[in-house]
Amino acid sequence: MSIENIEKTILGSARAEAEKLVAEATAEAEAALAAAKAESEERKESAQAETQAALEQERHQQETAAKAANKLRLLTHKAEILDEIFQAAVTRFIGDRSGGYSEWLVAQLRSVASERGEIVAAKPDRNAIAALLADRAAADGLALADDSLPAQGGFLLRGEKVDLDLTLDTRLDAIRETLLPELAGRAFPPATERAEDGE
Repeated sequence: MSIENIEKTILGSARAEAEKLVAEATAEAEAALAAAKAESEERKESAQAETQAALEQERHQQETAAKAANKLRLLTHKAEILDEIFQAAVTRFIGDRSGGYSEWLVAQLRSVASERGEIVAAKPDRNAIAALLADRAAADGLALADDSLPAQGGFLLRGEKVDLDLTLDTRLDAIRETLLPELAGRAFPPATERAEDGE
């Protein structure tokens, strides 16, 4: 074999080897590029999904907060209406402190007639209680205290054995606690009942 042929063979072999190396390197580079591209797409999709999930969660929280605020406003409004209704009934009951209210006050005094102690009257009832105590021989052991209560009506008994709260305010609190759920049910029936009534 001539020197030229040997050179050609060596060059051909080297060229083939170089082309093989270039092809392998190109394939590796393309594979790495494809993998990087796929990873980038995956990260992008993951970031979009996380952003979407965060936006959905924020929207849900805002809706929940808005519903809670609306419900609180509605409940507050309903409570104000019920308080107005209840207070109107109390005002009508007290009236000019005669009639039913006077009977209630007399009944409270009768309930403590056998006790001994001081009657601390609500300021608006002080004169009426003084007159009732003066007229009642059975209330010998009771005296009207010098001080008065800042209550709507009734009195406190500071007794020798026991203290009793017979103020109108305390009685009204107990009545309110009992009656308000029923009053609320009548004034604001559930939506299903309102729909049935409208049919």
